[in-house]
Amino acid sequence: MSRINVSSREAAPTASQPLLDRVFKTLGVVADLFCVFARSPAAPEGFLDLSGALSKTLEVKTRERIAIAVAAVDGQRRRTAHRLP
Repeated sequence: MSRINVSSREAAPTASQPLLDRVFKTLGVVADLFCVFARSPAAPEGFLDLSGALSKTLEVKTRERIAIAVAAVDGQRRRTAHRLP
């Protein structure tokens, strides 16, 4: 089975680079998934639009719980460690 190569910010298309910067500003990290998304500038842009819409809908505690759950499933233990009481 072939694997998807994860590119860096610098290797992403020029139109995607500012979007990856916005992802970093929003989340504090750019996960590999976003680097794969960046192959098509519409994908990270869609995520950022959705994230912006949810930030107006969900309260901070709920968004934080979602972030912890996603990070735990994604195996990013170091990302969840500082969030847990």
